[in-house]
Amino acid sequence: MPSTSAESALLDAARDGRLADLDALLSADPGLAARSRDANGDTAVLVAAFRGHRAAAERAAAALGSAGLTPWDAALVGDVGALAAHLDRDPALAHARHADGWPLLHLAGFYGHPAVVDLLVARGADVHARSGNHVDNTALHAALAMSGHAGVVDRLLAHGASAHTAGGGGYTPLHLAASRGAVAHVDTLLAQGADPAARTIDGQTAADVARARGHTAAAARLDAIMADASLADAAGGA
Repeated sequence: MPSTSAESALLDAARDGRLADLDALLSADPGLAARSRDANGDTAVLVAAFRGHRAAAERAAAALGSAGLTPWDAALVGDVGALAAHLDRDPALAHARHADGWPLLHLAGFYGHPAVVDLLVARGADVHARSGNHVDNTALHAALAMSGHAGVVDRLLAHGASAHTAGGGGYTPLHLAASRGAVAHVDTLLAQGADPAARTIDGQTAADVARARGHTAAAARLDAIMADASLADAAGGA
């Protein structure tokens, strides 16, 4: 818990993404970032990032410096050296979960850091591990939902991540790629055997999701794949 008004002010500024206030507080007290933690023990880096404020998260990380980053911070901002040092001290971190249920590997895809994926998998992280929260997803789901970083997606698949696994709500990686209109990811996942006919709990295919989000190219690609599959099935049954 923050113990001073300045620490609370820094965390509030990070939470709201108020860069001017963040800069003013850090300029007045360069050591403030290192002292400021929320109830979960998180620095301003995660406080900002978990609320969608990337610039504030990166500003806070710069103020902390590599030595001041937590393992979660390091995975999120892609500081491989800092993360490796944490893993050297405590190898079990590769399997650890944040208080919110996120494994470290999920955070690698938050802003898109393939080198973090490789490091964590090399240290024993499980690409099939699911988040311990209502989202109930894998690192591949997280990467597609957040940064959509092609390098992270490719590295996770290369390390054996499943293109088929359904997460919370029945959403597969293909549904998430479609929701972003990411045709390249759609093709990558289809090449990995993803099922375009898979449906969410509320009955949507990946094409339906793409269409609902206005991603006509992704929807057309998926519709074509399903039409080809239907023709093939019909021919096989003739």
